[in-house]
Amino acid sequence: SSHPRRIHVLQPTTKHFKLKYNKKGSIAAGMAEDIYVEFIPTEHKYHYDCIRIHAEGENILIPIHAYPVLTTKTPIIPKLIDLGIQPIGHTAIRSIVLESEAEVGFEYELNVLKDHNDIRISPLSGDI
Repeated sequence: SSHPRRIHVLQPTTKHFKLKYNKKGSIAAGMAEDIYVEFIPTEHKYHYDCIRIHAEGENILIPIHAYPVLTTKTPIIPKLIDLGIQPIGHTAIRSIVLESEAEVGFEYELNVLKDHNDIRISPLSGDI
């Protein structure tokens, strides 16, 4: 629309999300209103809410999703796995322990991009 619109931004309904913004009043076409979302979790779980924007003749819902992520102090999978020098016909095995510091469990799945007859990775999926 070529006419400025007055918009009203409503706070999410749960206590886990808060919005911060400077209300400009009317917004013309091409202008923007910066809205910052603060997330305040009280437990490790999936959280969902919406930002509700009321404008003249139109209501907009913007979904907000927040969930725990896998956290570690070191990278989970190293960039290089050295199997050393192995005589022909011998097998080298290296194990990588997948663990998280978060208090919730995670599912994982590994996708092999290029299969090789001499290298096996297992298990390709599971729970941490």
